[in-house]
Amino acid sequence: APYKKEPGVIASETKYIADGDYFFPYDKIATLTKGTPGEYLTDRESAEAVDYIKRNSGRPFFLYLSYYAVHTRLDAPDSVVARFSEKFDRKYGAGQAARYFSGKRHQSPHLDNPWLAAMLSRIDAGVGAVMRALDSAGVARNTIVVFFSDNGGAHGVANNGGLRAGKSWLYEGGIREPLVIRWPGRVRPGTVTDVPVSSVDFLPTLLDIAGLPPSPQPADGADLRPLLEKGRDPRARALYWYYPSVTAGWKNRMAAAVRLGDLKLIHFFTDGRDELYDLRTDPAEKVNLAGKKPRTVRDLTRRLTAWETAVDAHRNDPPPQ
Repeated sequence: APYKKEPGVIASETKYIADGDYFFPYDKIATLTKGTPGEYLTDRESAEAVDYIKRNSGRPFFLYLSYYAVHTRLDAPDSVVARFSEKFDRKYGAGQAARYFSGKRHQSPHLDNPWLAAMLSRIDAGVGAVMRALDSAGVARNTIVVFFSDNGGAHGVANNGGLRAGKSWLYEGGIREPLVIRWPGRVRPGTVTDVPVSSVDFLPTLLDIAGLPPSPQPADGADLRPLLEKGRDPRARALYWYYPSVTAGWKNRMAAAVRLGDLKLIHFFTDGRDELYDLRTDPAEKVNLAGKKPRTVRDLTRRLTAWETAVDAHRNDPPPQ
């Protein structure tokens, strides 16, 4: 029998969700109309993903699962938060979780946040459910799993491991995050690499692995297959970021950045300043080398300007009102 045509999108925000919409009914995700009182959005997304795998295990499929957790507004099931609050109290003393987080879970400066941990634990559980679904469907060895975040954690809420700043900044705390790829039979389990890559690399990589022709539109990224299979850097190249931030009130964060090897240049739009860092010796970006290495700044600036022109970035976008 022919397969029933799947909807292109199962759940997508129809209203701005960042301020929190984690429990049923989901008023900011109009496509999720069924549920039970107290149902947690992350758990619902995981269940939908598992069902999708079951329905499509007999044919090639692509599943793109984007959890809405974690956003700055933190919330999770009470029982899960209680478990991590107890863990916090065991570490810091009885009653300390209430002292630090009662009524201010989103603003507390303490990096061991029980609400954040609770949200992450439900993502962990969901990823585990997806992996088990692949095993149960008998397709795990023929499926590539890519797990990553779109940005670092929000500054002041998340723990970015000593990296500078966080989400919406082009410092490492905003743009560096872990990437985990499972490709049975091709990527040796436990393999670790420090080669920097970008999400723009996923399209050419997955097209190659699937045996499909390259995209008719030139891809910005590199094929990571040599890195995954042989541990070889796909090519010596620069990585770029562009963040005009015109939709938010963060004029001081508006910037573009380029990384070549261990050197990274950030150019801020509002005041025109340049900051240069050696990420090998200074991953926390504490020592600005721009004044000491003007030739490097000029070289990276030329690269950054050429890239902005090539991708039609608009440095003169109007500032936020």
